[in-house]
Amino acid sequence: MTWGAFVVRIGSFFLLLPVILRTLPAAEIVVWYLFNAVLAMQWLLEIGFGSTFSRAISYAMAGASSVKDFRTVNDHCGDGSPNWDLVCKVVSGMKVIYLSLAAAAFLLIGTVGSWALAKPIAAVGDGINPWLAWALILIVYPVRMWANVYAYYLEGSNRVALIRRWDILFGLGGIVSGLAILLLGGGLLGLVATTQAWLLARIIRDRALCHRLDDGRFASFRSQPFPGDIVAALWPSTWRSGLGGIMTFGVLYGSSLLVAQIAETRTVASYLLAMKLIESVAQFSMAPFYSKLPVLARKRAEGDVAGLVRIARRGMIHSHWTFIAGFLFLAFFADPLLMSIRSNATFVTPDLWILMGLGFFIQRYGAMHVQLYSTTNHIISHTAEIASGIIFIGISLALLGRIGIYALPVGMICGYLGFYSWFVARQSYQAIGTDFMTFERLVVLPPMTVFLTYSGLRTGTGLLG
Repeated sequence: MTWGAFVVRIGSFFLLLPVILRTLPAAEIVVWYLFNAVLAMQWLLEIGFGSTFSRAISYAMAGASSVKDFRTVNDHCGDGSPNWDLVCKVVSGMKVIYLSLAAAAFLLIGTVGSWALAKPIAAVGDGINPWLAWALILIVYPVRMWANVYAYYLEGSNRVALIRRWDILFGLGGIVSGLAILLLGGGLLGLVATTQAWLLARIIRDRALCHRLDDGRFASFRSQPFPGDIVAALWPSTWRSGLGGIMTFGVLYGSSLLVAQIAETRTVASYLLAMKLIESVAQFSMAPFYSKLPVLARKRAEGDVAGLVRIARRGMIHSHWTFIAGFLFLAFFADPLLMSIRSNATFVTPDLWILMGLGFFIQRYGAMHVQLYSTTNHIISHTAEIASGIIFIGISLALLGRIGIYALPVGMICGYLGFYSWFVARQSYQAIGTDFMTFERLVVLPPMTVFLTYSGLRTGTGLLG
């Protein structure tokens, strides 16, 4: 279901974008992109609360007596029966936190966002419609932020397949209605109104699911005094997760900004196209493992380490092979596909594609072990991301003058291989009582062997050559 929802999301981009580019004036297209840039800021405002609260709900659903450290099996592990008192406390904390975040989001985008959009909207000419569209976003955005309470309750209680099934249906509805509005001349205002209507429909859907599932217990949760002890216990995980996410964003997207400053236009276009494609492959490959995070957290809270390892290994195997399949597909067919659509941007050279693929493969390996270790509720991603980011920046800057654009994937490989991957994997292995060879013999080594074999055959000498 996660794969299906991702395909629909990508389909929305590829189906709607050509129609947007054909039907909207250039000035409105700029405003549309800026609207989306503002909406993408939500994850920055959350600073790690989402994953932390989802994990806490999973702990409580497993019967845990607290949301503290689960690095060892201890007396606050659960027996598999939900601790509804703890669930209620976590939900109460979520409501207060997300109400505050919703207010902050409204103030931030209402002031800074409106200021940033004033000049682009003035360039549209028809001033009233873009501002009406922006007003709709201002109304829905804080509601969407607060409604994360419903989304993370459903995710934490391991209703991932159910949510994604509905996401597929709603995504298809959004594509059809968006295309219809644009083709009927609804313009920017009609497009924004449609997208915001579907966001509100998702919120209503999530609320209805929360009230219907678990015998309607969510509806019976009454507001309690702010659970300061629960939020205090979750705060270390929250800020560390948030900082780690910001560093990941900086490493991956900061390199794209750097490319634009050092290379010619055609090279920049090729690199950014390849970066977008490899990111899509990496995100698509996350589905088999990341969709299991709620059940992994629950297994940890139950003290069932053997069950956790079994599920994690299976998810990682599928994730690694999905990445390799996507990487090889693009390696063989990206150029023919771009030629068939008469793209103005060409694909990167094979050796550069191999370096980019290796960097993302190592990053995915480490990121999955970060998530596996995070089921202990002891977060280390901030340390790993900061150290790897420093290595990435140092290596890239040192090599830019010598090897040009190749310095960026080389810096990424050095950053993730030099600290991130081995550091987080070692912590993960210790938390589940295993070692590299025992865990990875059938998990990462076979797909890595295929990758290196392709590399050697494609370049004639292999990566080291």
